[in-house]
Amino acid sequence: FKMLRSFSSKLLRQVVPGAFHRSLCAGAIKPPAWEAEGLVNPEANVPEPQDTREWQGDLSILKRRLLYRSRQTGWLETDLLLGTWAEEHLSGLSQEQTLQYADVLKLETPQMFAVVTGNMPAPETVQGSELLESIQSWAMERRLKSQKEKQAAKN
Repeated sequence: FKMLRSFSSKLLRQVVPGAFHRSLCAGAIKPPAWEAEGLVNPEANVPEPQDTREWQGDLSILKRRLLYRSRQTGWLETDLLLGTWAEEHLSGLSQEQTLQYADVLKLETPQMFAVVTGNMPAPETVQGSELLESIQSWAMERRLKSQKEKQAAKN
């Protein structure tokens, strides 16, 4: 904050002469109390992400959250791919498989898409997961099916 105040005072010296400038340099404008104490903004009502490995709640709640996350990844391609997979398979997963799927969804969206489509090796957090292999084979089957349908439509 001190660097910002220093930068802003240098900038204001050039732009805003007068009393307003002097009040800024004198420290009349102070950061909020919560910020000065190093606390998180109490007005930012953002819940802390839960570590799904320690999930103690109802598994159906976690599955609903994962279904929503599968549909809202940020990329249309992954939304369609993982959203469809989750709709078809998520309800039948065991607790361990559900937690493995949660680990897949924790990946960054570009990495998630590349891993699921097999264009990139899986990172250590999801490497060796039978569930990931199942998702990858499902994605490949859908891709091949789509290609066959396109070929049939051309002929």
